[in-house]
Amino acid sequence: MLGVHGMPWDVLQKGIQKMSILIKNGRGIDPDTRKDGRYDILIEEDKIVKVDQEIKEEAEEVIDAEGCYVMPGLIDLHVHLRDPGQTYKETVETGAAAAAHGGFTTVLAMPNTKPVADNPDIVNYVHNKAKSGLSAPGFVFGMVSTVVYPPCAAACIPV
Repeated sequence: MLGVHGMPWDVLQKGIQKMSILIKNGRGIDPDTRKDGRYDILIEEDKIVKVDQEIKEEAEEVIDAEGCYVMPGLIDLHVHLRDPGQTYKETVETGAAAAAHGGFTTVLAMPNTKPVADNPDIVNYVHNKAKSGLSAPGFVFGMVSTVVYPPCAAACIPV
């Protein structure tokens, strides 16, 4: 099963800090460089070190991305995690896992929880759950709130 950017979930779980990964044959899309085509991507120690149409170097892990898009993580600015109060619908953990599975590396949660996320205690509760429960490396969690003091209001916390 593929996870963020088409990487296998087992690779995501152990992280890529100490390994090299070669993603081959994917349709690479990079808005910053305006690249859109078939590319190989070499990742070493959690950094993209080379993007080319054909990379010959060896890697510890090779992913054949034929028929897949390889692009920067997507951002969802409107998610309903329903935690606290309506966890039978969604939790921070299940919502973040679903987002990561779909290629989203950043989510911004709406405050429609029970109780409403309109005070520091509830906002901190949700952020602490996000920090402790998310396993996708590089995932960023944010929350919309009426609380207007640092560090809670519409904060994004890398987890």
